[in-house]
Amino acid sequence: MKQIIVASFILLLLVPETMFPQAIRRLGLKTGAVIAEQRWGSPSGPDFPTSSRSGVAVGAYIEWLQIPVLSISTEFQYLQKGVTFVPGSPTDGPVYYSVSPQLDYLSIPVLAKLRYDSKSASAYILIGPRFDFLLTSKDYSGFGYIFDHLETSEIGGTVGLGLDFSLVDPVLLGIELRYSTSFEDTFSAFYRTIRNRSLEILLTLSI
Repeated sequence: MKQIIVASFILLLLVPETMFPQAIRRLGLKTGAVIAEQRWGSPSGPDFPTSSRSGVAVGAYIEWLQIPVLSISTEFQYLQKGVTFVPGSPTDGPVYYSVSPQLDYLSIPVLAKLRYDSKSASAYILIGPRFDFLLTSKDYSGFGYIFDHLETSEIGGTVGLGLDFSLVDPVLLGIELRYSTSFEDTFSAFYRTIRNRSLEILLTLSI
């Protein structure tokens, strides 16, 4: 069922712009920083202690619907996610070292955009689902089995706030703050479950 849902959304995103150009409101680019985390849960004990790792995000988007207040933003993003933890080593005694495995994703958010427009600026709220596809897993942690058996796709959600400013008509420069979380585990076994989440701070440029 998940594959059918994802395939249907991608098909809609790939419909040629020339079929309904009047529906396109803006085209743009986004780039910025990602603060990523993973929750390492355990059904038989406390969560494994983890902290965040930083990464980058870069992508493009199409904003649909030429109507007041509401539009739809479909995006294609490259995101660096992952986690930081201090696993230690039995041979090191009390000495510990920090490791930050990196997970690279292609992310496709489909977000409702509720706007308040003025002549010089536009404030908005974003909310909607996202579809993430694992591109590469770079593991330096000693948890090779886990990172070799991550789910290759996951469905999640995003909420955010943003502000666009008019530069030279029709160019807009903006900033966004977004929180994204997965609705399903990226790894699941009898001894461990892992789920992604991230905070994204993005600069936007659109026409």
